Amino acid sequence: MPPREIAARRLAQRASRFPELFPGDTDPLTAREAAPPDSDQRDVALAGAIEFTALSRWNSLVALLRPALSRPWQTLDHEVRGALLAGAAQIFLLDRIPDHAAIDETVEAVRRIGRPRAAGLVNAVLRRVMDVRAERVESAGLPPWPRDLLPLADGTAWRLRRPVFAEAPLERLAEQASLAPALASHWALAFGLERAHRLCAHAITTAPIILAATGPWPPLAALVPHATTGFAVFTGGAGDLAPLLHAHPHLRVQDPASARPVTALAAHAPPARIRVAVDACAGRGTKTRQLRAAYPDATIIASDSNSDRLIDLRAAFEGDEQVVVLRPSELERFAGRADVLLLDVPCSNTGVLPRRAEARYRFGDRTLRTLTRMQQQIAAATIPLLGNDGLLLYATCSMAPAENEEAAKTISVALRGRILHDEAIDPSGLPGEPGVGYRDGGYLALIGRA
Repeated sequence: MPPREIAARRLAQRASRFPELFPGDTDPLTAREAAPPDSDQRDVALAGAIEFTALSRWNSLVALLRPALSRPWQTLDHEVRGALLAGAAQIFLLDRIPDHAAIDETVEAVRRIGRPRAAGLVNAVLRRVMDVRAERVESAGLPPWPRDLLPLADGTAWRLRRPVFAEAPLERLAEQASLAPALASHWALAFGLERAHRLCAHAITTAPIILAATGPWPPLAALVPHATTGFAVFTGGAGDLAPLLHAHPHLRVQDPASARPVTALAAHAPPARIRVAVDACAGRGTKTRQLRAAYPDATIIASDSNSDRLIDLRAAFEGDEQVVVLRPSELERFAGRADVLLLDVPCSNTGVLPRRAEARYRFGDRTLRTLTRMQQQIAAATIPLLGNDGLLLYATCSMAPAENEEAAKTISVALRGRILHDEAIDPSGLPGEPGVGYRDGGYLALIGRA
């Protein structure tokens, strides 16, 4: 199956339910699932790049496409919307693809999908959209961006022949950075315009693959030291990462912001103090591995409510007698015994938008209320695991105060304790800046009983 057909088909599926996207929707590697087994890996990689790029800049692309349409965007069939997004992503955001190839092969993909009557529409719209481009600008700078500028991940921008983006400043910012309008407004209200502008600019950067190490770094040119000690940026090919991690199990994929909660805990609680540590929302086990390294003599309990992640956890720690993987219902056997309870809770993911494209669009008051309620429920259900002198380590990858400072205060009251230490971690790295300075955003709070 040609790569543009793979991308168009998968984007059509996403268009049928946008903005309700899920993490698997935005993983470019899952494009392989739609490709025949004998597909050229270069074609599969191209399909994944088109799909991820379109998903990451969905709102920007729709704003560019809308003036070229004779009918409202939402009235188009989702197959047509998927094809238009795939074509526009190639025209504006993928430099190595010639315009004629982007248009002609996207039109042909529409025919193969079974929409021959829509091929003419797609062809005409993409050609009109292509004509909107004027010139490449060397530096987009920071927001506010003018209405005729499309900022790009490498720090450059497309100057457009006419204003395309919204006139209202926050609505325009949401379109240009491809965010839910509610998120741009939330940041502006919570942090002020200057900080909100930097957060939105960060959101369109390309996140590097960052590795952490609990042992010596292998001497590889593909590992470039990160600005944060103990981390390195992996610059090799996608197919080289898994063999590297298998050959060097003391390496793990982890951003400095993700690692910071356990690092802060270790600075406060020496190994002699921790005999039992519970990672109640362990996910794939990244922070579990951190706890294992920081507290080598402790029993580490890892759990997660997702059955697939539990399977992965068991596989990751098979044979490690210090790590016990349990279902949430089994945690009660450690009631009152945990010296540390780590709650790396599900959140809005607004501190990791370059990695989690789906999180750009789902933010809103209802979603935030649902998440904060879930976070408090997780805390209430797991606090009984803590011993009398136990520490609760609360962590998110959110840039929403309701999930961070406000949530930590509520949990400290429930624990009848106090916040011993907390940190709000702003993401770093703007479009065009080197990956060695990149960092996700998040929050941590270390809470102890009074």
